[in-house]
Amino acid sequence: MNYSRQQKTAEGAARKAGKILEELYEKETLKVSSKKVGETDSTVTEADLAAEKAIIDTLSKKFPDYSILSEEAGETRKDSEYRWIIDPLDGTRNFSCNNPDFCTMIALQYRNDIVCSAVFVPYTKDMYAAQKGKGARLNSRKINVSKRGNIERFLVSFCGLKKLDKEKLNGIVKAFGSNLRVTGCAGSSGGFVAAGRQDAAMWPGLQIQDMAPAYLLVKEAGGIATDMKGAPWTPNSKSFLASNGRLHEKLLEIIGNK
Repeated sequence: MNYSRQQKTAEGAARKAGKILEELYEKETLKVSSKKVGETDSTVTEADLAAEKAIIDTLSKKFPDYSILSEEAGETRKDSEYRWIIDPLDGTRNFSCNNPDFCTMIALQYRNDIVCSAVFVPYTKDMYAAQKGKGARLNSRKINVSKRGNIERFLVSFCGLKKLDKEKLNGIVKAFGSNLRVTGCAGSSGGFVAAGRQDAAMWPGLQIQDMAPAYLLVKEAGGIATDMKGAPWTPNSKSFLASNGRLHEKLLEIIGNK
């Protein structure tokens, strides 16, 4: 099935939200609050809400019958097999601390499959995009995962350190040392894996809004995406492990699940 119209709309909505984030970035009077997500407190800013509104308004205008699941607004269910999945500002804490590693992410789910993805990084103006069966792109250029297979040169990013027990965390740090990156932005690190800018990303305990857009990017770029137990990733998964495929089994061994 061709999802070109949906893909174009998702990218346009992501860019529109990104412009809003740019305008509010480093704003001294930015309103910051918190919300409870599971067992942790999550930062929320006025930028999250403004970007979310812009995305929802754009998607709803073009596809009024689709359901929507968004980070801040929650879920609007409609009688549709399609669902937009939105994180208007991924890396909110980075954003609120004037760290430029943040992005806006949109995915389209059809039944139990992710079919479109758009991840826009305002600071670099990078648009990572993927459509099922059509490959992955960075701006207008086709991208592929890296070919690195030497663990000593394997660059790995991490989000959600608190979700791992001490033994598993120590194993990861020991295995990768200075090649381990803790980013705080799942979307950009997923895009990095898809573009071959890093070799793997692991995220225990994140929400579908954090994982779905990156999943399709990595898959369409030739990589592998599973949960952190090694099962194929689905919209119901509770964790995410993406890699170029060269050392995926080794990664599972390191985190103690193989």
